[in-house]
Amino acid sequence: MTRNGDRVKKIARVAIPVPVHEPFDYLIPEELSSSVTPGTPVLVPFGPTRRYGWVTELAESSPHPRLRKIHSVVEDGATLSEELLSLLNWTADYYVCGIGEAIETALPKPVRERKVRQVRWVRTQGESSPDEKGGGADARNRVLEFLREHPKPIPLRRLVEECGISDSPVKTLHKKGRVEIFEGLPPEFGTPGETLSAESPWDQSAPFDPNEEQQAAIQRIREQIFLEEYRTFLLHGVTGSGKTEVYIRTAQAALAAEKGVLVLLPEIALTPQAIERFTERLGPVAVLHSMLSDTERAVHHERLRSGEVKLALGARSAVFAPVQNLGLIIVDESHESSYKQENNPRYHARDVAVMRAHQSGIPCVLGSATPSMESLENSRQGRYEKLVLSKRVSDRSMATIEIIDRRKEKGTGDSSGLLSRRMIDLIRETLGRNEQVLLFLNRRGFARDVNCRQCGYSFRCSSCDIPMTYHKHRDVAQCHYCAEQRSIPDRCPQCHFTGLRQRSPGTERVEETLLSLFPDTTVDRLDRDTVTSGRRMEQILQRFREGETQILVGTQMVAKGHDIPGVTLVGVLDADVALGLPDFRSAEKTAQLLCQVAGRAGRGDSPGRVALQTRQPEHYAIACAVHQDLEQLLEHENSVRQMLRYPPHGFLARIVFEDEDEKRNRESAEQLVNRLQEIATQQVQILGPAPAPLEKLRGRFRLHVLLKSSSREALRELGKLAHSEKPRWSSTRITLDIDPQNLL
Repeated sequence: MTRNGDRVKKIARVAIPVPVHEPFDYLIPEELSSSVTPGTPVLVPFGPTRRYGWVTELAESSPHPRLRKIHSVVEDGATLSEELLSLLNWTADYYVCGIGEAIETALPKPVRERKVRQVRWVRTQGESSPDEKGGGADARNRVLEFLREHPKPIPLRRLVEECGISDSPVKTLHKKGRVEIFEGLPPEFGTPGETLSAESPWDQSAPFDPNEEQQAAIQRIREQIFLEEYRTFLLHGVTGSGKTEVYIRTAQAALAAEKGVLVLLPEIALTPQAIERFTERLGPVAVLHSMLSDTERAVHHERLRSGEVKLALGARSAVFAPVQNLGLIIVDESHESSYKQENNPRYHARDVAVMRAHQSGIPCVLGSATPSMESLENSRQGRYEKLVLSKRVSDRSMATIEIIDRRKEKGTGDSSGLLSRRMIDLIRETLGRNEQVLLFLNRRGFARDVNCRQCGYSFRCSSCDIPMTYHKHRDVAQCHYCAEQRSIPDRCPQCHFTGLRQRSPGTERVEETLLSLFPDTTVDRLDRDTVTSGRRMEQILQRFREGETQILVGTQMVAKGHDIPGVTLVGVLDADVALGLPDFRSAEKTAQLLCQVAGRAGRGDSPGRVALQTRQPEHYAIACAVHQDLEQLLEHENSVRQMLRYPPHGFLARIVFEDEDEKRNRESAEQLVNRLQEIATQQVQILGPAPAPLEKLRGRFRLHVLLKSSSREALRELGKLAHSEKPRWSSTRITLDIDPQNLL
C-alpha cells in the first residue's frame, strides 16, 4: 500500500467523468501500491462495466464499508500533474460540477488515450531507395521522399496534409513493408521543422520599438515574472495600441528564463494570425482549439507535456494546457463572453486563468480594449493592477466614427433595407481609393424570419418555437439551435398566399446585395456557414489580408483582434441588434462589440472611418462606443447594478429547468425553489421560476431561476444544494450555472 510516513494509505479517491460532484472510493490492490498516486489514470469497476478515471487523492479509510478494487493503471494514459489536478479540483468546487467532468474537459479523449496514428520510414539494410512503379507511384514516392528527409515518426494526418494526398498511398506502402503505421506517441516524437533551435528564438528583433506606455507595461510585467509572484494585470489598451507587442515581449522574458507561457484567445478566427506572429518571434507554438482534429490535439498536448514546446496558444479549454514550469498567463480580449463554457463544466476561462496564476505564484495579464465591468471594478478595488495604453502605435489616430440615423431616411439604399444610401456612398468612395471595407452584422444566413404577408404565418422550428433562418445557398430554413431544416414552399402552408417575405436579413443577404451593387468587386463572407474548418477560415482571412478581397462581410468573427492595414472603412449594419435582449449585460456587450469592430479601421498608414447604422443613436451604449469610453459605461451602469446586486456589485447563479412536459417542468421547478427558500439566508435573493427568454429549445420547455447575493460563498452553498437535489420528476433536467454570462 502507499505509505505516508508510518501511515498506510490503501484507499484511492477516483474521479470518473459522470455528473457527480465527489470522487468514488476504491481499494488499492497490493500489486499497484507503488504506482497509484494522485493524478494517475486508472481503470475501475463502475456498475457492470469498467470506466476510465483519475486518482485525485489517497486516504487511509473510507466511510463506505464495501469497496471494490482498482482494476489496473492505464499505462499509456495521460497523467495529471499536481498543479493541474489542484486547478481542476478548484474548478469543480467553484462551478459546482463533477471533478471527473472537469478532468474530461482538460483531457479530451484523444489526449487521455494518447493514441495517434504515426508513420515512420522503414530502413532496410542495403536499400538503395528504389522508386515506386505502377499506378499511384507519384504519390507513394512523395511520401517516401518526405519521410527520408524527416526520419522521426510523423502523425498520419500531418503526413497526408504535407504531401497533399489521401491516406491510401501510405497504407499501400505499409502493406509493402516500406513504412510503418502504428498508434501512440513515442518518446522521440516531434513535428518536422518545428524543434527548438540552438539559438534562442526569443532573441529575434521586433518590427518596431515600443512607445513609452508599452515599455512601462512590459517592464512592470517582466519584474513580476522574475519575482515569481502572483499578480493580475489589467492591460487596458485602445484598439491598435500594440497590446500584442506587450504580450510577445513579456513572453520572451518568460521563455528566456526557461519558463512556460500560456496565451488564451477568445475566437478561433484569431488563431491563424496569432500563430504567425508568435511563431515568427518566439519559435514553435502548441495550438489548442476545437477545430483541430483529434490527432492534432493529442500531438500538441504531448509536445507541451513532454516540455518540447513551452508556449501554448489556444481558445477556452487551453486554460488547462499542460505547460511545463508555467511562468506567465496572457488572456487576450479578456472581456469576451466566449470564454464562458455553456455546458458542463460551466467554467469561465478568464477566471480559471487568474486562479491558475494565483496557485502557481505567477503573473496573469488580462488584455482588452473594452474590459468587462467586473475587471474594471477589480482594478478600482486594487485586486488587479491596471496598465494603460491610451494611444495607437506610431501615433496613428483613432478612426473617426459617424452615426447614420436610420429613422431619418425616407428610403433605403438597397432592396434589403439593410444598407443605407450613406453607407453605400462610403463603400463606393473607399473602393475608389483602392482601400478595403469590413462590414459587420451579427446575424448569419439570408434572412432570420420568413413569414406570410397576408396571414402572418411564420416558419418556426417545431422543436424550439423560434423563427427559422433561411439559407439561400442551400435553399433551406434552419434552426440554429437544434439544426432542424425545412424547405420553403412557393405558397404559404396556412393560407396558400404567394407573397412570402423575408425579414431580418443576415450576412448571406448582405453579400448578395454587395455583389449586385459592386459587380466588379471581390466580396467574401466570414461566419459559421463559410468557416467549415480552421483551414477554410485561414484562407478567407489570408485573401483579405493580402488584398485579394476588397469587401469582407461577417459576424462577430470579424470584429476582434484582426490587424489588416488595408481596411479604412468599417461599417456596422445594425448597431442595435443586441440592445433589446433580456439580459442586464446587453448595453455592456453592445458597447464592447462596437468598440472592437470600430478598432479594425485605420490600422495602416491611411486614416480609418467607421459608420454605425442605428435607430437608437441617443442610447448611452452607442455614445460610449462613439467615444471609445468604457469608463463612461461603467458610470451609467453602476448605480443600477449596485441597487439590484448584479455583477460586479453582487454574485449571480442561474438554474435552468427543462422537460418535454410543461406541467412536470413547472412542478419540479417549484419544488426545488420551495426547498431553496427554506434554507436560504437573507444574503441570497431567489427570483423565479419564470419562463426563460428562449422558452422552448430542442423539444423541451424551459424555466429559469436567478440567485443573487452579495456573498459568493452563500450563493455557492445554495447552488450545491440545487445541484444535489433530485427533481420532482426524473424527466426534468436541471442545470446550474455559476457566474452566468448568458441569460437566454
